[in-house]
Formats: sequence, structure tokens, C-alpha cells
Amino acid sequence: MSKDSKLENSTKSLTIDPKQMRQSEACGVLASSDLVDGFPAGALKGALPSNTAPLKDKYKTLSKIVHQGVDSLYLSFQGSLSEQWSQKLTRLKIIAQDSDPSVQATAQAQIGNHCFEVSSRGRGKYLYVLKDNWFHIQIAGEDSKALPVAYVQISSELLTFHPLSEVINSIRFIVSTLTTSVDSVSVSRLDICVDFMTDVRVSKFTENDWVTRAKSFSRYSESGNFTGWSIGRGQLMARLYDKTAECIKSNKQFFYDVWSPNGWEYRDQVWRLEFQFKRETLNQLNSINVDELEERLSSLWCYGTTQWLRLTLPNSNDTARTRWDTHPLWEMLTTTSWQTLPNRDLRRVIKERIPTDDYFFTSGFGVFPAYMARENIHSIDDAVRDYLHNARLHHDRNSRRTGLLFHEYVKQKVALKARKYNTIKNEMTELAKEDNERIEGGAKNYKRGRDGE
Repeated sequence: MSKDSKLENSTKSLTIDPKQMRQSEACGVLASSDLVDGFPAGALKGALPSNTAPLKDKYKTLSKIVHQGVDSLYLSFQGSLSEQWSQKLTRLKIIAQDSDPSVQATAQAQIGNHCFEVSSRGRGKYLYVLKDNWFHIQIAGEDSKALPVAYVQISSELLTFHPLSEVINSIRFIVSTLTTSVDSVSVSRLDICVDFMTDVRVSKFTENDWVTRAKSFSRYSESGNFTGWSIGRGQLMARLYDKTAECIKSNKQFFYDVWSPNGWEYRDQVWRLEFQFKRETLNQLNSINVDELEERLSSLWCYGTTQWLRLTLPNSNDTARTRWDTHPLWEMLTTTSWQTLPNRDLRRVIKERIPTDDYFFTSGFGVFPAYMARENIHSIDDAVRDYLHNARLHHDRNSRRTGLLFHEYVKQKVALKARKYNTIKNEMTELAKEDNERIEGGAKNYKRGRDGE
């Protein structure tokens, strides 16, 4: 089936019914302030969409939405880090900085069924960082008053496949474990998106086609191919970009499983329209409360697509840009329903940060052809056996210098990767346990130095 016929058979109607029109017009009362990102509420509504406008008839399009949802979510937790976890995280941070890899490998924090890697460094003003495939958690010190006790980034994959309420409950449990109390939780950043296929040549849009109060426009390309737009900066931004290309670049092929049930096939191009809202704008739009987030998505999308940004059909006979007709593609995107997020087959998103098969069996396989060429070996089975035999000899010969026999070297490397991948909770070796007194002393000195004693 051709791309056009497939879209025609499954396309969402571009006709806006009266109910949807009222919903779009209602966006003008969202803001608690008259200005958002320097933009007067309601100023960019422009002419009402018309199915009979001659100019728009020339731009009829076949388009289909294949996904919508929350792509990025950053939460701030107000509260206080418990003394017990303050001491524990300080100790684990020092362990992560140790020169002995066997000691470094034990810099892990087990919270519920999460085995977090504890970073050797903090980030910005946050003293501690915990990481796995679900959450990236920055934690303030026990005595920090100016910062949230925890600043959390939630993974895109988790937000795609798990209900938002369950995700929020999971991170609440983790932060509650670390703290004496959680006073409040607020949204610091929210990215909402719609992925779509279209016969519109998105690469042909120009800056003149957009009606917005944003001052910043950036057009991107790679190897001569258009990849997308970025509009605005700071507290409110929009991005329109080639999501299929970005999935390959960022290793997010899990979106294929989301798009396929909605008519996507492997060679189809998917575009994404995404709005990024930060704390100040969310606060002005009464959307900072995490417990009300799901019910605010529709209003936020409506605000972004009807009042802050609009794709138009430029009319050289009309100098008032706000009266230009809305592009039919934009009409479809504007009227996306967020009342109930699409049901999809939920799948387990692993907490471990495990590399892909491609990493192991393509990128990581390169050592064997090189070894076979060097040793003039033609059988891969013979090469693997010979390689392991010589690897053992090599490490055992060098054990006086390294202090590690082959099996000890392998065990150490596995422990380090297990920490990085969040797969195994490592136990300290006997040698590391003997060094524990030095680590404990270092933790106490670190805390005294930090507290200015």
C-alpha cells in the first residue's frame, strides 16, 4: 500500500466540529497572568478555521496521528533529607571516588526494587546523584534550605509505556524513603508531544509561515537534510522535528512499538510536534500541581497550539498576520483530544540501563575479526577459544604488576558494569572490607568539611 493511500484510509478528519472549536476558544482563559513568555493571552487566535476558504482548499492534506503523550517530566520535591540517608549517601559518594575499581563497584543504593548507581560527583548545587533507567535523581544535602530536597528526571520510555499516576507514585515512594518528610511536589518541566505522519512537505515551511510572539527561530538540518524547527526559548519552547531520525540517533526505537498499531511501517517518516513548558509558565497556567497534571494536558496543548504558536497559510493580500488561515495540518494537530490518553499495550520498562543487542553483537563484536586477521584464523569458533586462552595467559602473566589474575580481572570488570547497568547489587571484597575504616573516616571528614567545621 502506498503512503498516500495508507494515510487516506486511516487519516483523522481535518474538519473541526463546534465542540472542538469551543474548546480551542476556551484556551484564552487558561493563564492566571495576562502575559506568558511576553505573549498576551488570546492575541494569536487569528481567523476562525473555515472549511470553505479557497486558499485552504489548495492545501488539503492527508495526515495521521500515531502517538501522543508526555515525553519529559521533571519534578521538584520539597522536604528534608534524613540524617541516615545523608550519612549513607556521603559514604557511597566517597566509595564511588575510590581509586580501587573493586571498591567503586559497590557505590550502589538499593531502594525498593531499584538498584541505583551512586555517582562520584554531585550536579550543580546538588550533592548526590542516583541513576537507573527509570529515574535520574539529584539530591540536596541534609542542611540545604534553598533547594528542593530532590530534583527528578523521569525517563521518556517509562512515561510512554506506564500510566502517569503509577510513575508518580513510584518516585514518591523513593523520595519518601530518602527524606524525613515530603512537604510538596511540583512540576519543574513538562514536555508534551504528538507524533504524526503526513504528506505535507514539512521541510518547505519558512519562518514567515509561523505566527507567534517567540523571538527565537532555529532551523536544523543534517548532511543537507532538513530535520526540524525549534521555536522560542526559556520558559516555553516548541519543536517540530523528524522523530524517526531522532529515534535512531538517540537509540529510542521503542517508539516503533507505539507507532506500529496506528498504521506506521518501518520506512514511514514520523514527525513530532512538542511543547516544552517550564516552571514559571506552568505556574502562570495553573498547571504546576503534579496531582492535577493529567487533567491539565488538554488545556496546555490547546494553549500551545492556538494561542502561543500557529502554522498558517500566508496571504500576501492581508498584512494582518493574525488573520491568516491556519494550515490544515495544524488544525489537525490543534484538535488532538487529550481527555483520555490512548490505550496501548503496556509493557514492562526495565529499571536496568542495559546496552542493546546491537551494541554487544555489532559494535562489541569487532575484536574478533581483528583477532582472526592477526592470527590468520578462519573459524570463529576456533578464534573464540584461542582468544580466551591467550587472554587468560596475558592477564596471569601480568598479575604481579596488576595484582589480578584473569578470573579476578573479569570479576572486577563485571562488578563495574553491573553498577553502571543497575543489574547486580555488588558486595565488597575482603580486601575492600579491610579498607572500610579508611572510607568511613573519609566520609566523616567530608561531612565536617562540608559543614565548615
